[in-house]
Formats: sequence, C-alpha cells, structure tokens
Amino acid sequence: MEHRWGTRLPVTLDVSLIGRDRSVMHGQLRNIGPEGMFVHLEAAVLAENVAVEVELPLGETNRRVKAWVVHSSEDGAGLLLFAPDDNDYRRLLHAAIRQQLGVENGEAR
Repeated sequence: MEHRWGTRLPVTLDVSLIGRDRSVMHGQLRNIGPEGMFVHLEAAVLAENVAVEVELPLGETNRRVKAWVVHSSEDGAGLLLFAPDDNDYRRLLHAAIRQQLGVENGEAR
C-alpha cells in the first residue's frame, strides 16, 4: 500500500528511467516530493515493485537516483526513492520548490 509522507509539487522535467536490464525509457517528471515522484511515460507500463534508476538533469550533468516502482498505469509510474536524502535528489527537489514559489537564487521573481 502506498502512503505519501510529504506533499508533491508539480514540475515538468524530461528524465530517463533505466531498468535492471539496462533498458532506457524516456519520460517527463510530473510531480516531485520528499520521498518520491511521478513520471509520465509514453506507451509504457512498468512492473510494480521493481527497482529502476532515474536519470535527472542537474545543471551541466545528469545524475541517477534509485527508486522502486510503487504503482504504474498507462499514464506513468509512481516512484519511491531508495535514499530520499540523496544530495542530488535534494538539489532537484529544492529547485522544484523554488520554481513553484517563483524564486530564483533566493530572490523572488
């Protein structure tokens, strides 16, 4: 059973999911929160309770975080992070919060 511990924020960001067999699926991050995210996938339904890596664009580079597929449908997949305190993931989460609040580099737009 899925139970969220935090609020999810809407966000639009292109990401890639890498399966255990190293297959790559491209999708779009739709929301993000302290423990996980939802990724919209075109015409792909993932198996639930499997591990994936999420490749996130962070600045000039891409970083990967590990997650479990909690639920999956024709619209996409809900993912729960293995290590929600991962520094790269926290940077992405903080950027999403700043975007949602209309703040860049600590200053309101």
